[in-house]
Amino acid sequence: MLSRRVIQIATVLAVLTTVASAAADKHLVPADKGVSPAELVALRQRGEQRIYRGEALYTIGMPCGGIGAGQLYVRGDGTLACWQVDGLSCFTGYGAECYRTYRPDSVIEQGFAIRTTDADGEQVVATLDQSAYDAIEFIGEYPRALIRYRAADKTVPPVDVDLEVFSPFCPLEAADSGWPATVLRFSVTNPTEQNLKVALGGWLENFTCWNHGSTATLLRQNRRHVQGKFNALIMETIERDFPRLREPTTHVIADFESGDYEGWTVTGDAFGTTPVEGTLPNQQEVHAYSGKRLVNSYLGGDRTVGKLTSDPFDIDLPFMTLRVGGGLHPGQTCVNLVVNGKVVRTATGRNNEWLDLIAWDLRPLLGKRGHLEIVDQHQGAWGHINVDDIALSNTLPKTLTALDKSAIDYGSLALALLDSGDVTPLWPGREKFLSSLKQPRRMRSGIVHRSMHEPCVGTLRKDFKLAPGATREVTIVIAWHFPNLLGAPNRHYTTRAYDALNVAQKLSERLAELRAKTLLFCENYYRRSTMPWWLNERLMMPVSTLATETVQWRRDGRFWAWEGVGCCPGTCTHVWNYAQAHAYLFPELARSVRERQDFGEALDETTGLVGFRGDDRFAADGQAGTILKSYREHRNSGDLQFLQRNWTKIKLALEHLISHDPDENGIIEHGRQHTTYDIDLAGPNTFVGALYIAALRAGAVMAMAMDETETAARYQAIADRGGAWTAEHLFNGEYYEQQISAGDKRPWQYGSGCLSDQLFGQNWAHQLGLGELYPRDQIRSALRAVYQHNWAPDVGPYNAQHPPERWFARAGEPGLLNCTWPRGGRPDEPVRYRNEVWTGIEYQVAAGLAWEGLVDEALQIVRGIDQRYDGVKHNPWNEVECGDHYARALACWGVRHALMGFTFDGPAGTLSFAPRLQPDDFEAFFCAGEGWGTLAQERGPNVQVNCVLVAHGKLRLRKLELTPPEGVRVRRVDVRHVRAADSTIDETELEASYVMKDDRCVIELPNAVALVADEKLLVTLNW
Repeated sequence: MLSRRVIQIATVLAVLTTVASAAADKHLVPADKGVSPAELVALRQRGEQRIYRGEALYTIGMPCGGIGAGQLYVRGDGTLACWQVDGLSCFTGYGAECYRTYRPDSVIEQGFAIRTTDADGEQVVATLDQSAYDAIEFIGEYPRALIRYRAADKTVPPVDVDLEVFSPFCPLEAADSGWPATVLRFSVTNPTEQNLKVALGGWLENFTCWNHGSTATLLRQNRRHVQGKFNALIMETIERDFPRLREPTTHVIADFESGDYEGWTVTGDAFGTTPVEGTLPNQQEVHAYSGKRLVNSYLGGDRTVGKLTSDPFDIDLPFMTLRVGGGLHPGQTCVNLVVNGKVVRTATGRNNEWLDLIAWDLRPLLGKRGHLEIVDQHQGAWGHINVDDIALSNTLPKTLTALDKSAIDYGSLALALLDSGDVTPLWPGREKFLSSLKQPRRMRSGIVHRSMHEPCVGTLRKDFKLAPGATREVTIVIAWHFPNLLGAPNRHYTTRAYDALNVAQKLSERLAELRAKTLLFCENYYRRSTMPWWLNERLMMPVSTLATETVQWRRDGRFWAWEGVGCCPGTCTHVWNYAQAHAYLFPELARSVRERQDFGEALDETTGLVGFRGDDRFAADGQAGTILKSYREHRNSGDLQFLQRNWTKIKLALEHLISHDPDENGIIEHGRQHTTYDIDLAGPNTFVGALYIAALRAGAVMAMAMDETETAARYQAIADRGGAWTAEHLFNGEYYEQQISAGDKRPWQYGSGCLSDQLFGQNWAHQLGLGELYPRDQIRSALRAVYQHNWAPDVGPYNAQHPPERWFARAGEPGLLNCTWPRGGRPDEPVRYRNEVWTGIEYQVAAGLAWEGLVDEALQIVRGIDQRYDGVKHNPWNEVECGDHYARALACWGVRHALMGFTFDGPAGTLSFAPRLQPDDFEAFFCAGEGWGTLAQERGPNVQVNCVLVAHGKLRLRKLELTPPEGVRVRRVDVRHVRAADSTIDETELEASYVMKDDRCVIELPNAVALVADEKLLVTLNW
């Protein structure tokens, strides 16, 4: 995979802009954001649960599989799409390619239908999707979606159908949240006054070995498995006997080496006038073609379309082989064999630039005449096709005559009905299947086989009766088991199940327990909260990235990730610097990155360098972030074991960072400061500098925990010097600038610019309890400046003058620009990506604002994200940057912590809580190391009551830091441990001492209290 810089360099050169005046920037990003007082009040109000309807259903695709288990969406109408469960990550492009309005694709046959029969025998059948129901409602509360099938102007069965879609999800329990399965629970209610007979049917296509090379010598197999009230279809691919011939014969149709399209008719612009030599400009490198030339329709990019049509030829040999790569768009980016005007064989790429060798079985077509079509009719991401080496043959190469069990598309599927019913290995086609719902059940053969070019679709059906007012629930599980990963060991779920049927069986046995955990989380996160509905939902939506192909959870326990789906590998340290959600919800996964990557294969144990992609390359922001993430992982532990195991390597990595500050003045001012902007910053700046100072402070705290007082004092002294120098030399009276030496002409710097990320390190310091890195008045001023100068309620005017390299916000949409120059001095070649809008930085800045009490500004920025990803224009659960589901957006969790004023140190048993949003009546979800639940605060006359409620796991506390109203001096503190057992409540008053420290009340418990599920700690402050 090429780096972003290499891939996009041509685009970069096209968008370099010239110096703009200060007045122009100030005008283009208005200081007055046009937000009324009433709108600010509305942003803070609880509001109502969000229901998507009509146009807002169009782009919806909520991930609905387990974390690290592949990618599957439930769309706005309850159908499933984006079946990336087989290990192949499909990169969707940059900017305009992925930031576009579209409905997620589903390239396989899958769906559900319902039939009712009334007392008079009248039958009505409808598919459960948008084609039959025109008033569908979608409630998406990740990890759970609820779809209500309703119709306004269409005739549908006279029952109310609700569908619940989820995969088990329980914070702190990664294995129970990582099932390769989706659960669909249908609730069917009879609102009429007569008895009804109902049939619920579903179907699923066997897509195992979807892009397997040996298609001509394999068979897809569907077989029925019935065990009591568990009825399932297991779908897989098997080998069949293939006789070998002693004298192979081959007839080359086209190898495209002649340099022209002789024998082919060309239409459109996509294919040019001749075959091409390899990779085209701005295209990722093309692999696995032979010779010098191939067909490659990326000419001019993905927007061009066209077709190549071959002259007719006789099908005189039993097999055809060809190499195919490019887009996965059946019927649009494909190679077709046409006989008698009908497409009889077809193949697509797999959204990558690797030309897979595939084979078609043409034995049923021997003696006929046909022609080939190479089609490019798709203008979105991966809108091109690559083809080479087309030949007829009477045999196949050895590589295509066996089932490759190491291939990433090797695996199995299961469609399971958790009830008595009927499963059928092969359907007769959609229309006949829908008609069959009107007939009595007919059991068919228990096993079927089909060649790889024929659809192999299995079905299930449940019949039941419904009395007036009655409701019946039907539960279906779709499970998968694709063990292999591209270039990596098997998936983690292979440690718990050996095929898809085994997944479905084990999940069904524990489903009641796992659903209860999922619902408990949803209850505590969404309902036991006073935070605004829209905000709570938005801050959870990016967490669904953990259930996409952005991440891998490998068999050995290692958590590994791209930056976005299929783009930029290596759990990149500087992109994942922003990500917080995974580390707090599933700390074992974050710890695995530290131990298996940062301090494993990425660590140079001689120098302390941590390669920022698991390699040997230095990134200044990523190196500092590694120290901060290590401290975070320590705090999210229950004891000192993580720190004790890794302290030597943490210290080595910090010493390497200090080596870039040879005079130990707390400023990195020389050499390359490679950063997440894919460029090297030069000279002192607070983007790298604040991360460095925060890392030093974190190192000092960890050194003290390891009884290395001299080391701790040294780190703290360096940090203090750096903070003091920065405050004096980089603060311009409003915000922090970059200091560039006179005569330094290196490109990609920001100088006097207002960088949105200028206080990223301060954000880290707040969430880790490290205090303020610079004077507080400077910090607040700089964050206000970022909001004032960089957040535009409409990015259109600014981007019209300063076009972004990649588009992640359009004219008419709000967004936070990465950098502007409100005081002038915009360089000829400014910092890269300056005109772009990244949700990860928006969340990061919003968190920083919230920590400083600038809540209105924080909420406006987050609301801007919510307005862009609204369902009408863009998928609410897919915040893009370099590809889909970009990891930087996991910074969302930091906004929660900032608004709650929440920090936690597990080994120390310390919890801080100071809500900045509605502090008189506040409750919200928290997750802390080994337990989760809610934190609440209520204030009355002369009293404040705080409650720590544990809903799951355990929580050990020795110290609490709470914040009473400003100016109040607490006079008495009462602490009670409350246990609930059946209908009784047991309260124990705990001994406690307290002191007022600045505006906080610090409460110490001489004896640590251990809370378990359904227990709470009540703390009452009186004044």
